[in-house]
Amino acid sequence: MAVKPLPSSTPKRAPRAAAAGQARLTLSLPEDTVRRLAEVAQQRGVSLDSLFEEMATLTLFEADITRRFAAPETSDA
Repeated sequence: MAVKPLPSSTPKRAPRAAAAGQARLTLSLPEDTVRRLAEVAQQRGVSLDSLFEEMATLTLFEADITRRFAAPETSDA
């Protein structure tokens, strides 16, 4: 899947409203990173949105696990 930047002369579309309970996020990533992520999404048969949602879910899961099993802070008083 080739991802090409929009030419500067191409008018930009108005962003679609996010569905209820969702937020819209704009990212600036290197073109090579976007291309590689698009390839991964295509290989998995999912959209880039779905791929990013999966990555966000995994990141939050990791943060929750780390927080839950972190050693409790002790006071040296």
